[in-house]
Amino acid sequence: MAKKSQGESLSVSVKVAWGFADLGINIFVYLKSIVIFAFMTQYMGIGAALSGLVTGLVVLTDMVTDPLIGVWSDRSSSGFGSRFGRRRPFMVLGMILMFAFTYLMFSPPGLTGTAAALWVLIFYALASVGFTLVAVPYGAMATEMTKSRQARTLMMGFRFAFASIGLLLAGLLVTPSAIATGSLTTWLTLGTLMILPITVCVLGTARAPRIDQGVTVPLLRQLTLLRAHPHFIRHVMAYGIMTLGVAILSSGIVFITTDVAIRQVQSDSYATFFTQDFDFRNEAERQALGLVVPEGGWRDKQGKPVPPDAVQQIDPRVPNWFDAIDFQTLEDSPYGRIQAEAVQGLLNRAIQTQIIGPGAILVSLAGFFGAVFALFLLGSIISQLLWVRLARTMGRSRALVLGLLLYGSLVCLYWLVLRSGNPTAIVYGTFFLGLCNGAYQNLPWAILPNLIEEAKAQGQGNAEGLFNGIWLSGQKIANSIGPALFGILIALFGFQESTLGFSPQTAQASAALEVCMTILPSLFFLAAIPLFLSIRSDLRR
Repeated sequence: MAKKSQGESLSVSVKVAWGFADLGINIFVYLKSIVIFAFMTQYMGIGAALSGLVTGLVVLTDMVTDPLIGVWSDRSSSGFGSRFGRRRPFMVLGMILMFAFTYLMFSPPGLTGTAAALWVLIFYALASVGFTLVAVPYGAMATEMTKSRQARTLMMGFRFAFASIGLLLAGLLVTPSAIATGSLTTWLTLGTLMILPITVCVLGTARAPRIDQGVTVPLLRQLTLLRAHPHFIRHVMAYGIMTLGVAILSSGIVFITTDVAIRQVQSDSYATFFTQDFDFRNEAERQALGLVVPEGGWRDKQGKPVPPDAVQQIDPRVPNWFDAIDFQTLEDSPYGRIQAEAVQGLLNRAIQTQIIGPGAILVSLAGFFGAVFALFLLGSIISQLLWVRLARTMGRSRALVLGLLLYGSLVCLYWLVLRSGNPTAIVYGTFFLGLCNGAYQNLPWAILPNLIEEAKAQGQGNAEGLFNGIWLSGQKIANSIGPALFGILIALFGFQESTLGFSPQTAQASAALEVCMTILPSLFFLAAIPLFLSIRSDLRR
């Protein structure tokens, strides 16, 4: 019993409740890592370079707020109520702010271009502060609840299994196009997925063991103490480099799936589908494509009348039909968004006919992007227990190095898959990338408490919040720089922004997309290995 009182063991229910919060946390991670960049470039008409600059500037806020909130939670008493401790009230406030500002981030009032970019920047930064109020205290709780390294490894397994489930649900239910429509159902879904898991964590861990926290160290002294922990700084840097690779890879999924579908259609790969298999007896689809005038005339999404000359006739039965679409007219037309959505539906259905096995079902449910992203995350979820088992048998350090080597190698091979343009290989290939992503998700976090414990063992008082704040700041810097770097590189090769959700790209821009989401991330995965191995061996076991 004494062991348990010191946090040496935790019940399974507490471990699960703690890990469950990351499902809600990663809904925001999905939105900021994947959706917001695509939303800006594909639905708000913001150039790729400017979109990347917006994500990069948010990190300036994070660099200040993450350590401060960490120290604030370290120095906070349990004055909010002893039952909930000092960390959980921060999480409750944070989840409310995170959701509210996320909604505003994606709701610019009719703005496009630079004005829209400024709107996104302001509310993205505020939503990120809400995210920090949740994530930093949440991470600090792991060290406070148990000293057992094995228990923490299992906790991280639960945590990142739920994180992957959260990302999977978001990818299936909340696509960039769904966000663009801004429906009430979409936002109710997002709100539930964000807030419910964090609430379960707050209530489910309220009676968890709390290890004695020692003496609280003043803020300035805590910051200077970081210099005495070079191994922690190296771990932050190594994890940041890994995260940079994942952020770049993730940023490209939305764009590459759209680009592959367009290139296939332009090459007449789906001529049979459009001439024979497509059912033009569906009156609503024919109206959406501008082939049939609806009763009462054309109307936009708000129900307002649209002049007949503002509607194109898009007929997929005609050779080279896609190349004949006037995208500028579609963007300027009040009926253009309806026609663009109809074309996107055609592209997904055409892709579906080319995919073998259950991947075709995923495409029918969530589109090409949703299927690719879902299988990537399914691989991450399945692999969590595998990496936990490997960490126990061969050590966390060796398991992580193995995972990074495999990740770097398979991402390079995926470049060949993208070059082939084979939809079946593109969909299922991401599953194997996800298996490697499980190592990145779990093992660095499982090692982090070792470094925090070393600081406490040296009599340096409370450091959980500060260390987690610095750690999260490093992660967020990488997640901000990744899309920024991706955006700048594809802009250099002529990537074209849109307000319709997609647009044809030049051969150069398509090639840049492929390299940026494969070869470039692999270099970061491999570069993180020597830095990680420079950490003292007993601290990374």
